[in-house]
Amino acid sequence: MNRKHSITGHGGVQLCVHDLGPETAPAIILVHGWSQCHLSFARQSELAERFRLILPDLRGHGQSDKPLGPACYDNSRPWAEDMQAIITGLALDTPLLVGWSMGGWVVMDYLEHFGDAALAGVGLIGSSITT
Repeated sequence: MNRKHSITGHGGVQLCVHDLGPETAPAIILVHGWSQCHLSFARQSELAERFRLILPDLRGHGQSDKPLGPACYDNSRPWAEDMQAIITGLALDTPLLVGWSMGGWVVMDYLEHFGDAALAGVGLIGSSITT
């Protein structure tokens, strides 16, 4: 089952979030890279047989809002609060947060501001640690 949500992120930005699989299954949030969207993880959709896959379009990407102005993108707070809004808005219980490429930086932004207490774990794919 494919559900589509509009979640209000940092600064009122509307984030398009695709939600696949059983709502009661363990959740995995797959965060795409620069200039991509949720479709980057189309081949992982079969995981939705066992897991709840959360596939957001990051701010400025895909079907999410594309606000203007550097402050919407040039620091860690907007990205971190967007992830927090998705976790709380969908009432996710200890999701696994996985970032690919620039998505890994978004994962690190979340950890910087919110820590790892609400997560089952994190994964970085083809990414680097930011400071």
